[in-house]
Amino acid sequence: MKRIIFSLSILFAAWAFAGTASRPADAPGLGALKFLEGKWMGEGSSEVGRGGGYASFEEDLQGKAIVRRNHAEYPATQGRPVYKHDDLMVIYVDPSAKGLRAFYTDNEGHVIHYAVNVSADGDTITFLADREAGAQQYRLTYSRLEENKMTILLEARGANQDAQFQKVVEGRMQRVLARK
Repeated sequence: MKRIIFSLSILFAAWAFAGTASRPADAPGLGALKFLEGKWMGEGSSEVGRGGGYASFEEDLQGKAIVRRNHAEYPATQGRPVYKHDDLMVIYVDPSAKGLRAFYTDNEGHVIHYAVNVSADGDTITFLADREAGAQQYRLTYSRLEENKMTILLEARGANQDAQFQKVVEGRMQRVLARK
């Protein structure tokens, strides 16, 4: 019985210590992404035309992650039916990378791992995809215009290229429901 109590106390102490572990002082935390939190609506343009959509950024896992859900829709044209895009992104602090990272997946089958950078003034957040042989590299940038408005820019460059990024999607978003 003493062994069980001792084992449980070690387990609880380890759990408590793990909960207080901190990131390096120079690594950004999720608080740097606060301006993204809430529900947003927007419109923009891409290679398939002009469209609109909505996104939400919500704190999850007891403050250890931010989850973004995104939906975009482009109207039908003569040569193409309505185009719908849905994706999910989980943003988190990665102690091994000493910074913010994100995992992204969508209805088109993309799976992307991003390094996340926050500008010194906190108004621009850039997601840069890890380079993978044979795959395009993506860069996603959110720029705050004012408290409840921002721009979004998705860019890509070809596999194994160091060329300039080319615009894929560009738009503006307005917060419609404030963060909690």
